[in-house]
Amino acid sequence: MFFLLAVLSYGMALPTGLFVPSILCGAAYGRLVGVFVADMHPGTHSIDEGTYALLGAASFLGGCMRMTVATCVMLLELTNNLALLPLMMLVTLVAKVCEHGICRLSMAHLVTICSSWMLHLVHCI
Repeated sequence: MFFLLAVLSYGMALPTGLFVPSILCGAAYGRLVGVFVADMHPGTHSIDEGTYALLGAASFLGGCMRMTVATCVMLLELTNNLALLPLMMLVTLVAKVCEHGICRLSMAHLVTICSSWMLHLVHCI
């Protein structure tokens, strides 16, 4: 559901923002992975799905926006837990490298290009 709302938010020609939908999509994905890992190990209660949600939000935001340092600083300020810094740096770096291998432009640049193309098409009609 979050992903569909984020796609709708990205495609609008309004200043709706890209950070909050990216954080929500990544947190939902990370939480889903955390639930699956917790279900695979039912005897241990030390698996925290919230940590997976935070790391998923960091990886999604780092991959879409390619903002590794700013993402780490922003999410660490939210949690105030410096123990998560190495993991957060790792997931943002891996997400950035993977996304850079797929596409040379970031999601924000692609949205800007598509929005300007759509506005030009509307004005021509």
